[in-house]
Amino acid sequence: MPNTSKQLEPRWPAMLALLAVGGLRFSLPESLSAGPDWLIIVVVGVLLIPTAWARQRGKDNLNKVLGYLLSSIVTVDMI
Repeated sequence: MPNTSKQLEPRWPAMLALLAVGGLRFSLPESLSAGPDWLIIVVVGVLLIPTAWARQRGKDNLNKVLGYLLSSIVTVDMI
Protein backbone atom coordinates (compact mmCIF):
# COMPACT_ATOMS: atom_id res chain seq x y z
CA MET A 1 0.00 0.00 0.00
CA PRO A 2 1.54 3.37 -0.99
CA ASN A 3 2.23 6.05 1.57
CA THR A 4 -0.50 8.67 1.06
CA SER A 5 0.87 11.28 3.47
CA LYS A 6 2.85 13.84 1.56
CA GLN A 7 6.06 15.33 2.86
CA LEU A 8 5.82 19.13 2.96
CA GLU A 9 8.93 21.05 2.03
CA PRO A 10 9.96 23.74 4.50
CA ARG A 11 8.64 27.21 3.73
CA TRP A 12 10.58 29.17 6.33
CA PRO A 13 13.38 30.09 3.86
CA ALA A 14 10.85 31.70 1.52
CA MET A 15 9.12 33.48 4.39
CA LEU A 16 12.44 34.74 5.70
CA ALA A 17 13.39 35.95 2.21
CA LEU A 18 10.12 37.88 1.86
CA LEU A 19 10.65 39.53 5.23
CA ALA A 20 14.26 40.34 4.27
CA VAL A 21 13.09 42.01 1.06
CA GLY A 22 10.66 44.04 3.15
CA GLY A 23 13.53 44.92 5.47
CA LEU A 24 15.66 46.08 2.55
CA ARG A 25 13.15 48.84 2.03
CA PHE A 26 14.53 50.51 5.16
CA SER A 27 17.92 50.90 3.48
CA LEU A 28 16.51 52.93 0.58
CA PRO A 29 16.67 56.71 0.76
CA GLU A 30 13.29 58.40 1.06
CA SER A 31 13.62 59.90 -2.41
CA LEU A 32 13.57 56.38 -3.92
CA SER A 33 10.67 54.98 -1.93
CA ALA A 34 6.98 55.74 -2.14
CA GLY A 35 4.98 55.62 1.04
CA PRO A 36 6.11 54.77 4.55
CA ASP A 37 9.03 52.37 4.96
CA TRP A 38 7.17 50.10 7.37
CA LEU A 39 4.19 49.49 5.10
CA ILE A 40 5.60 46.66 2.97
CA ILE A 41 6.96 44.70 5.92
CA VAL A 42 3.60 44.95 7.71
CA VAL A 43 1.69 43.83 4.60
CA VAL A 44 4.07 40.89 4.06
CA GLY A 45 3.92 39.92 7.73
CA VAL A 46 0.12 40.02 7.77
CA LEU A 47 -0.19 37.98 4.56
CA LEU A 48 2.31 35.36 5.73
CA ILE A 49 -0.03 34.31 8.55
CA PRO A 50 -2.91 33.07 6.34
CA THR A 51 -0.39 31.61 3.89
CA ALA A 52 1.16 29.47 6.64
CA TRP A 53 -2.32 28.54 7.90
CA ALA A 54 -3.49 27.47 4.44
CA ARG A 55 -0.36 25.38 3.99
CA GLN A 56 -0.83 23.55 7.29
CA ARG A 57 -4.51 22.88 6.54
CA GLY A 58 -3.76 21.51 3.07
CA LYS A 59 -5.61 24.25 1.22
CA ASP A 60 -3.25 24.21 -1.75
CA ASN A 61 -5.21 26.56 -4.02
CA LEU A 62 -5.51 29.24 -1.34
CA ASN A 63 -1.83 28.82 -0.51
CA LYS A 64 -0.93 29.27 -4.18
CA VAL A 65 -3.08 32.40 -4.57
CA LEU A 66 -1.65 33.97 -1.41
CA GLY A 67 1.88 33.12 -2.54
CA TYR A 68 1.31 34.81 -5.90
CA LEU A 69 -0.24 37.80 -4.13
CA LEU A 70 2.73 38.13 -1.79
CA SER A 71 5.24 37.86 -4.63
CA SER A 72 3.31 40.40 -6.69
CA ILE A 73 3.14 42.92 -3.86
CA VAL A 74 6.86 42.67 -3.18
CA THR A 75 7.67 42.90 -6.90
CA VAL A 76 5.48 45.96 -7.46
CA ASP A 77 7.02 47.61 -4.41
CA MET A 78 10.53 47.00 -5.71
CA ILE A 79 9.67 48.41 -9.14
